[in-house]
Amino acid sequence: IVIEVCADDFCDIYPTREPGRSHAIEVRIISKADMRRKADSEVGEILKQVQEVAKIQQKALDAVKDAKKLDKIDPKARENFLDGAEAPQRDIQERVDGLRRNIKEVRKTLQENSLTDASAYRDADKIQGTLDSIAQKELQEIPPKLADARTELGKNDKNSPETKKKLDQAGKLQDSVVKSLNELIKELNPEAKMQAFRNEFRDLGQKQKNLAQDTMDLNAKKQAVENNPDLTPKQKRDAEADRKDKIDKNAKEQQEIADQTNKLLKEMKDARDEFKKDGDKQ
Repeated sequence: IVIEVCADDFCDIYPTREPGRSHAIEVRIISKADMRRKADSEVGEILKQVQEVAKIQQKALDAVKDAKKLDKIDPKARENFLDGAEAPQRDIQERVDGLRRNIKEVRKTLQENSLTDASAYRDADKIQGTLDSIAQKELQEIPPKLADARTELGKNDKNSPETKKKLDQAGKLQDSVVKSLNELIKELNPEAKMQAFRNEFRDLGQKQKNLAQDTMDLNAKKQAVENNPDLTPKQKRDAEADRKDKIDKNAKEQQEIADQTNKLLKEMKDARDEFKKDGDKQ
């Protein structure tokens, strides 16, 4: 629909003079389903860009770690620090500022159309919360710390304890940004969330395997102790007491693995139900 506002009281002395009118305003009317799909697409694209920011931040963090490991500082090391840490960090700030503007626009559109119950709105709310948090804290503090570290690197040919301290401070802030972004990605990206579940199950499986091997080793050790004629009765009792302590410890770890497994299974079920619920709404 194209709307123009025209005057109904105008000069009629000159027949060729038309009434005043506003510029044309185009109003597009779409269904709520279409708007949900559009918002989902926009949020999905923003999330992809968040993933890219996380990768860049990780590379900048790696550059800071590499600089901290150096003992000797030469022009090449300073150049690597500038290109690998400071320049990407400025890029991250600009990208995050742009993403914050974009996600606010998505939320505003959904609010104005009474679609705050849409999954895209909930996801946009989480994205905005994370981006606002890192933009107002870590991303404000990282650049000056990197600049201080660069100044120190330019003064000395050796990596002083003071320089390493400043690099460590910047690195901790960068690491906090990486963790915040990855947690957000894990929560909102179904593929990333499922991969995180798989990783946790794999780790639990390895722990279970290690415990099983440890138990076998303890049983074998028991047989060896019992069949060793050189050990005194007291030594055998001490060895058995030590074995029982380790068995009790393994039993506790086994229970922890069982609890963590049950927790993961519940989280997977909740994630599946949430994805199904959101899919039905679409």
